[in-house]
Amino acid sequence: MNTLQAALLTLFPALVIIAALTDATSFTIPNRISLLLLAAYVPASLLLGRPMADMGIDLAVGVAALIAGMAMFAAGWIGGGDAKMFAACALWLGLRGAPSFLMVTAMAGGGLAVLLLNARSASFQTYFAGAPRPAPWRRFRRVDWWPPSMANFNEIQSRLSASLTMRRSRSNRPNRDS
Repeated sequence: MNTLQAALLTLFPALVIIAALTDATSFTIPNRISLLLLAAYVPASLLLGRPMADMGIDLAVGVAALIAGMAMFAAGWIGGGDAKMFAACALWLGLRGAPSFLMVTAMAGGGLAVLLLNARSASFQTYFAGAPRPAPWRRFRRVDWWPPSMANFNEIQSRLSASLTMRRSRSNRPNRDS
């Protein structure tokens, strides 16, 4: 393997790590990262000697992943950058790697969603009631830092907490039958 092949093969993990860090800090994935992954696929595949038939199958897997990602974006489950990054990664991983990539991504995304919902729950926040607050310039309103794709979870959580509050208030009333 020559230096150019090694450089092209390290491009994929490097760009994915950059996308993950950008997504974790700003809840956005720049389009240029997905476009760089897309543009680097063909030279990397040709330099590694992949047959054109395999490259065509990989392209079909990438298009199918983009369609699935667009459907998830339309449903409000993920962001647009996530859908494009999902398709670019599926293109690189191909038919053999895409199913395991899909399962790991789904499990990690579901686990992250559960963690974020628990972190926002009232019962979890009571543990930090006496904790020092961050400096005023570091405070964010919930809407500012919460990703738009999680808006449905916000609504579900607020309705659930409202119904639990109503149940508690009903159970604290004196019994009128006795």
